[in-house]
Order: sequence, then C-alpha cells, then structure tokens
Amino acid sequence: PDYPRLLRALLRSPAGNRAFPHVAAVLREQSDVPANRRALLLFPGLLNSLGLVSLEREAARGEALEALRNLADLDDGSTFLATEIIFTALATAAALPEEKDR
Repeated sequence: PDYPRLLRALLRSPAGNRAFPHVAAVLREQSDVPANRRALLLFPGLLNSLGLVSLEREAARGEALEALRNLADLDDGSTFLATEIIFTALATAAALPEEKDR
C-alpha cells in the first residue's frame, strides 16, 4: 500500500478530519512493536506525513508524535534521517506544555 499517499489524501479530505486520528493511532500502535519499526521506516514519505499530521491535525498530534518517537528507537541503535518537517514537528511538540510533561 502507498501509505504516504493515503495519509496525504486523508489530510486533504473532509473525512480525514474524522478518520485521521484513528489512522495515526493505528500507525502508533504498529510502531509500538519494535519488530515493525524498520518496515514502517521503509515506506517513503511516511515520516514526513506523520510530521505534517502532528503540525496540522491537533486531534492526531499525540499519536503521530508518539509514532515518530517510537520509530526513532531501533533495537540496533540506528535511527532515521530527519527532514526539516520532522525537526519542525518535534521542536513544535517540545514547546507544547502537555508534551513537556510526557
């Protein structure tokens, strides 16, 4: 499946406003499983999509950020190459009071 395209379509769709928190929750749940993380990282654009969601959809922000945090924690100590979108999402989250308390 082309997850990044699906995520972008949901972001632009009126239905996405209702569905996207659920999609972000599923991605966060999948990223909770260490064995799934590398496979998720291999989907081009997925990380940027999660970053955009965290910036543009408050209802899905927490799930998207948690998925990014999970994906940054690989068992072998490696991580992903962060883009400007991901840095912006993480920096924005760090400035949010509720995110600081996590």
